[in-house]
Amino acid sequence: MRRFIMQTIEDEGNQTQAKDVAKSISLLTAIHMLKKAWENVRCSTIVNCFKKAGFVVDDGAQSLGENSDIADIDDLDDELRPWINMDEDVPVVGRNSIETMATSLLTTEDMEAAEETEDIEGSSSAPPTSTEIHAALDVLRRSLYIRGATLE
Repeated sequence: MRRFIMQTIEDEGNQTQAKDVAKSISLLTAIHMLKKAWENVRCSTIVNCFKKAGFVVDDGAQSLGENSDIADIDDLDDELRPWINMDEDVPVVGRNSIETMATSLLTTEDMEAAEETEDIEGSSSAPPTSTEIHAALDVLRRSLYIRGATLE
């Protein structure tokens, strides 16, 4: 952030103050700055912070690089691959579409109800013509006129 403020002040020819530049930073710019800052942090920096805070690792403990559990994770893929591919050679009759699976689960009553719904939706889904729109507007105008509303 300090670099950004200094760069902005230099670009504008020392006419702005740092507090004005800091107020003009957007959330997106701040997120990008945070990402860059985390990219510059090294493992040794974090370890040193923990040491200064008093969280000291025992001398008998293994370091992260020598941990055998992490090495075991690398071998885990080789151990699990047979289980993952267990049913790879099982013959499959065919792939069903979602509609095919859904209709196999529906009863005939459900299918008849769905067809009726499609018929109702199909008849009303056509957009109204301009003649129908003008007729509807005329009905609305007459209704407003009869009720005493003014047209503006």
